[in-house]
Amino acid sequence: MTTALSPTRRLSSPSPAGMPRRRQCSPVTAQPFPVTQTSLPVDVTVRTLADFFRPGHATYLACASVHGTHSPVVAGTRPQVVQSLAQWISRRPELVRSPRPVQVRLHPNSSRNNWFPVDARYLETGFASAGLIVPGVLTSGEYDTTTLTALAGGVPDTVTLVGTSGRIPAPPKFRKVLAGRVRRTEAERHRHRFSIRARYTGKWWSDPRRPLLVSDYPDLDERPEHIDVYTDASCVPGSPWSAVGISCPDLGVVASTVLARPFIKDSAYIRVAETAGIAAGVMLFCDSARSVTVHSDSRPALRWWADTGKIPGCWSELRTFTAHEKDSHRNVDARWVKGHADCVGNLWADRAARLSLHSARWGEDERVRREKFGNLAAEFRQR
Repeated sequence: MTTALSPTRRLSSPSPAGMPRRRQCSPVTAQPFPVTQTSLPVDVTVRTLADFFRPGHATYLACASVHGTHSPVVAGTRPQVVQSLAQWISRRPELVRSPRPVQVRLHPNSSRNNWFPVDARYLETGFASAGLIVPGVLTSGEYDTTTLTALAGGVPDTVTLVGTSGRIPAPPKFRKVLAGRVRRTEAERHRHRFSIRARYTGKWWSDPRRPLLVSDYPDLDERPEHIDVYTDASCVPGSPWSAVGISCPDLGVVASTVLARPFIKDSAYIRVAETAGIAAGVMLFCDSARSVTVHSDSRPALRWWADTGKIPGCWSELRTFTAHEKDSHRNVDARWVKGHADCVGNLWADRAARLSLHSARWGEDERVRREKFGNLAAEFRQR
């Protein structure tokens, strides 16, 4: 039986009535791009002034201008002048009303040898640490008339007396400067060199919580030919406390400090403390005379000083610092002296070391330690 097939239905396009309706949308207005804040143009010029504070040393002078108004000419070290300019810029009314980026242009000075004493990267880092928004510093090849005219004078308007203090610098203190170059007397030069030595000695060897205490340096019209320095140490074995005392009867100077933690580690040893005392005494008095003799009552510490390679590896920082002091100062000689005998210098060094050790061991206030050291220094001068 034959069955007839039904004809295939042809697919037709859907009816417009069956299609979903389009939603009528309101015309979309194109949104404009966000407008960026306009940057504040700042022009900076830096130069150096030789022999202003000290003979043979250069001082940085800097000046900035915003819209033709220049800042006071500041003088000091490189970080000091950068932070002073940054604080002057941050106090501008344009930035106080609305914070915005700062477009800094570094211009050359009129010097033939050093056009840019401060490079653009250092200037950008210093401004950014002060809280300014600095996308970058451009180095220009053209002079800025406003700042260059302000820097033309030989004497700056203000001198900064403080340095950087963390990411946000402290407000600088200013001191007016008299016209002309500052000249120091011979006694002031010797005292200034000794103060620098004392600062670095405390930075290397002292505990930051109990810094190095040094009595006043005498007024010397000329540098001595030879001085004797006496060092002594005191510690509590097995404890984290070690102290060093230094005395120089020829100059009437006594010093006392608590050793830093890297030289003590977890347990104090008298040999380590005595070796650190010798190195600290060399660093403190190496420039005070043409030849210096350091006396110590510890023979093991003197053997370590004679051959710094014998210091064990666990005291690597002590070995490095001691070797540096020995190799850097050839005018220093180390000798043994009988301790706690009739040697006046050794007795005063022992008293100074015990003073700081007692203060650190019993947790005395730093003000009390300074007061006790002041009394000790007064007795040492009047001996």
